[in-house]
Amino acid sequence: MKIYRALKTNCVTQGYGVENTAPSMLSLYKSLGMLGHNGIDFACWSGEPIYHCGDFTGIAKTEVDSKGGIGVDVISKEEIEGGYFKLRYWHLKKVNVYDGQEIKEGDLIGWGDNTGLSTGDHLHLGLKSCHEDGEPLDKWNGYYGAVDPSPYFENIFVLDILEVKQEALSVIQLAQKLIAQIGLWLLKGRSKKKIKNNNMENNNMKKWYQSKTVWIAILQSTAGIIAAFITQHPEIAYLVTGKSIIDVLIRVVTEVKVG
Repeated sequence: MKIYRALKTNCVTQGYGVENTAPSMLSLYKSLGMLGHNGIDFACWSGEPIYHCGDFTGIAKTEVDSKGGIGVDVISKEEIEGGYFKLRYWHLKKVNVYDGQEIKEGDLIGWGDNTGLSTGDHLHLGLKSCHEDGEPLDKWNGYYGAVDPSPYFENIFVLDILEVKQEALSVIQLAQKLIAQIGLWLLKGRSKKKIKNNNMENNNMKKWYQSKTVWIAILQSTAGIIAAFITQHPEIAYLVTGKSIIDVLIRVVTEVKVG
């Protein structure tokens, strides 16, 4: 599982756990029955769009607490790493989803604000390991069931990641066409030759055909490995070279002429 940044503004104001909690806030969290802050806080402007930032499809559940805080939980639809997880988006001004709605990566959750127990406009992003119905596995772990999101978190705006993924899929489709074109080119010359008795009994022709088939299979396997890497690890391509790596791949695939 990967979690990206849910909003465009890139300003983390508080992390998870005692060591990442603002000292001035420790007494507040202790009064609420927690050891420290149970999520990651991102500064935002009032009304800033908030998007589902987990790379999983989930089910929405809207929440309003006793302090007037407005939020949305997105509970994973299927098991992740042997269990279920939910992402909590809190202190929203308004939500854009309804209970039971299927939510995909990049869907608009709502708009950020300062509702509930809050000292300023920000998004509270929490992660909980939970049962299928969304109930935390360990509610009394000192953080009301929340776990540290850091091992899963990549500080890249989720919509930027989705753009890279979409461009990667375009490259994959173009690469598939190129492979097919290479295959046709490899077979083109020999296919025009007349074979005695119109069959494949000639041993030299058989060997030639088999060798070219092997090379086509190797090309297809290589393309598959590259495709899987790009789609599963778009953040690496983004962090190393931004989107330029995708641009280069697109140019290579579209400009190479075979035959």
